[in-house]
Amino acid sequence: MSIGQALRLWITLETIMLPHQHLTLLMRWERGLALKQLISAVIKPGMRVLDAGTGTGVAALWAAQAGAEVVGVDRGDLEIATQMAKANGLAERVRFLQADLNELTPDLVGGRFDALIAMVYFNDARRDEAQSRLVHRLCENLLHPGAIRIPDQVVYTATLCEWPTQDLETRKNRLLAQQQTLEGYYDLQFWPLMNQMQHSPPPSWYPERGQDGMLQSADLRVLSPVWPAFNVNYEAPGKPYPTHWVVPVNADGLANAVLWAQALKYKDTLIFRNESISWCNPALKVSRGETISAALDAQWRAENTLRVSTHQLPFSRSFAP
Repeated sequence: MSIGQALRLWITLETIMLPHQHLTLLMRWERGLALKQLISAVIKPGMRVLDAGTGTGVAALWAAQAGAEVVGVDRGDLEIATQMAKANGLAERVRFLQADLNELTPDLVGGRFDALIAMVYFNDARRDEAQSRLVHRLCENLLHPGAIRIPDQVVYTATLCEWPTQDLETRKNRLLAQQQTLEGYYDLQFWPLMNQMQHSPPPSWYPERGQDGMLQSADLRVLSPVWPAFNVNYEAPGKPYPTHWVVPVNADGLANAVLWAQALKYKDTLIFRNESISWCNPALKVSRGETISAALDAQWRAENTLRVSTHQLPFSRSFAP
């Protein structure tokens, strides 16, 4: 199986959320209420609305309350969404369809739409590359010209960090010690398991996330400004991610992590903001005044690790996308 195939399978499995995962997201009140307010403001009676990745159907129900006719689509089971529509007296205004968003056609969903709600993101820059391509396809294939897109842009910024509790080399050494222990006890080779652990780290490897969805970073020390990475604009044709993120260093330290920020927006309105982390492999000692380049390559997409190096050209803001 290729890296691309493995990543697509991983994304497919992770798009099917369990009830407790839906509940965790819904309990982040500020995020949910910001989306509800936006839907109420821009969705008008009589519109046809597609809620892509509908989940429990909450966004679809808000659109229906605004007077729209809604189709909610998800690859996961839609029993909860169906019961939610009935419980809230909106079953006649919402149709739920269990299907792969990548395979939707106008015939399958009864024509084109006046608005798209696509809250399909993992809050992780590398995995959301595929999600952005998906949303671009939905916009192209299923929307009327001039249709509303929620969000209509995704803005990524990043910060170079020294983060002692997120040191990748320490974790790799721990895995190696565990591998040696297992091989000593069981008289078998365990490197395939340990390789997979590095490619798909357990939740305990990541920083804890607060009620607002932001990462807990008490021991983080920033080594750069918050710097532009790339933007996704759904009102324009899709573009590939840049090959590198280039950032100026404003403090000496050991760069071992990058803190990503993802902002979902509609026009000038922030819907909500999320954070994620990538690890530098290997970590790099940096000095104030240097320019650092991080490769957004196959290694990053497969393992969430970045190859960082000193940029060889004089820095200018033009390096930032």
